[in-house]
Amino acid sequence: AQPARASVPTPTAIDMPAADTVDRADAFPPIPWLQTRRLRLRPLQAGDRDLYLRTYCDAGVMRHVGPPLTAEAAGKGVEVVLRQHSATPARAWYWVLVPRDSNDLAGIGLMALVFDAGRQAAELGLLLAPHAQGAGTQEQGTQGQGHASAAITALLDWLAGGEGPGRLWTRHLPANPAARGLMQRLRFLPDGEHAGYLHWSMDRARWADVGGLVREAVAA
Repeated sequence: AQPARASVPTPTAIDMPAADTVDRADAFPPIPWLQTRRLRLRPLQAGDRDLYLRTYCDAGVMRHVGPPLTAEAAGKGVEVVLRQHSATPARAWYWVLVPRDSNDLAGIGLMALVFDAGRQAAELGLLLAPHAQGAGTQEQGTQGQGHASAAITALLDWLAGGEGPGRLWTRHLPANPAARGLMQRLRFLPDGEHAGYLHWSMDRARWADVGGLVREAVAA
């Protein structure tokens, strides 16, 4: 089964890697806590169930991803994701995007990596919650602050240190100009169209070349 159709990978379709393809637990890092100038990115936890349901069940958020999930399906999805987090080593990493000026840990979106079987690459996805969208696009986010660009940049900077997967890939429907613009702004490389989705990728070597330019653009 495919791990996703677009944007944040759909957790109910995550395949469990075969035992002989999973690295030893001490050879793979735990999910990192990340931060940007405006965001904290913390691991998803059981208390984020409402955020998860509001995001995956919203027709507006899911319009370029697929049919919105039912509450029952999304609830099962949360349980699957939490099991992926608690596996040794983890099968997927999910973060909640939290504004740094917030007085609580309520989130405005979700970012995910779903690891390929060899654990050298992972599918990247990000969705902003309905209350974070305002009148803008996914990329504009809350009041056009570019949370998606900032969150992915922080992740790529962390991966550049040598831990975690060395290559990220993502996909979206051709009719999603916001996702295309986000990938172009982050200087991901286009990998063609496969099964009706446009694919993009970024590895450590390319990030070493373009990361400085991306950080400058994101901070502007």
